[in-house]
Amino acid sequence: MAQGCAADPDLPVTASAGRRQGYADWLSAKTGERYRLPNEIEHEYLAEALYFNVSLEERLDGRGVCDIVNIADYGAPFSWRNFGCEDALGRGAFPVRSLKPDGFGLYHLLGNVWEWAENCYTDHPQAMLPRSLILIEGAEECERRSVRGGGWSDPLTSLSTSNRNWEHPDFRSDTIGFRVLREM
Repeated sequence: MAQGCAADPDLPVTASAGRRQGYADWLSAKTGERYRLPNEIEHEYLAEALYFNVSLEERLDGRGVCDIVNIADYGAPFSWRNFGCEDALGRGAFPVRSLKPDGFGLYHLLGNVWEWAENCYTDHPQAMLPRSLILIEGAEECERRSVRGGGWSDPLTSLSTSNRNWEHPDFRSDTIGFRVLREM
C-alpha cells in the first residue's frame, strides 16, 4: 500500500501537506471540478455545526459528544482523558461516517484526526479577512502549516471550533489527516 493510504479504506488518510495537495490536484484533474483543502476560516465555520446537535450543557459534561466526535475518553490510555463513552473512543482513528454527522451532514470535523488547512499558520487567525487575503502566495513553501479540529488523542477541553495548531508540512502522523472541498 502506498504511503499515505489508509490500510482500511474507511479510515481517514493521513499524509504530509505535499501528498494531500497531490490528491486534491489528482481529483480535480480526474473529475474536471476544482478540489482543495479548506482554509482555517472555512474549517471553523463548518465545525460550528456541532453546536446545532449538542447543547452547551451536554458539551460541558460530555453527554451527546460521544455520538459525534472521537476524542480521548476514560477508556483511552492517556492521563488527560476526561469523559466516558461506551465505545472506548480515543484509541485511534475511527472509520469515516462511523459516528453521527453534525448539523451540516459532515463527519468528524472535530475529533478523530486533526485536519490540514490550505493556508500557512500565523500566530493570529485572520478570521475577518476574505479568503483571497488568507491564502499566501507560495503557500506550498510554508514552514508551518495550519491544522484544525483536534484528534482522537486529545481531551474534551480541546473540542473547540477555534482550536488550532501547526505542523511542519512534511510531518506525517496517524493523528493528522485531510478533507477536500469541491468549489461550487
